[in-house]
Amino acid sequence: MTNVSVKPKLNNKEHCCFLILDVDAFKSVNDNYGHAAGDKVLENLGLLFKNHFRQSDIVGRIGGDEFIILIQDENIAESRIQSLLQKVNELKIEELKDFKLSIRIGIAFAPKDGTTFMELYRHADQALYQTKRTGKNNYKICKNDEI
Repeated sequence: MTNVSVKPKLNNKEHCCFLILDVDAFKSVNDNYGHAAGDKVLENLGLLFKNHFRQSDIVGRIGGDEFIILIQDENIAESRIQSLLQKVNELKIEELKDFKLSIRIGIAFAPKDGTTFMELYRHADQALYQTKRTGKNNYKICKNDEI
């Protein structure tokens, strides 16, 4: 996903939800199960994300184990995020045996938290960073007073 993909939404001042997702312990997957297993994790997660959200939402991988999702309807965002966390936790990947996958999510809302890709990215990334203190498989909504 690039700035070009989300720019029309932001220029129209549409209310939407901007997510940054990070796979918990992804380095451990690569180190303990191999890079082929890590690739399988990314492939399965990408497919899960694509199928979990609507066609009008934008899903993209930005590198490593990080994904960005732009949810068009901010009113359903939190329920979609909660069900996504559960689906990721239930995801079975044969190569990982008993390893439980989990993700962390940082959330920012447009236009409240920003009107450009970089503003939303910065706020969602800050919220993601805060999830590191609260445990795996969770999310945090950006609070401007905490930045």
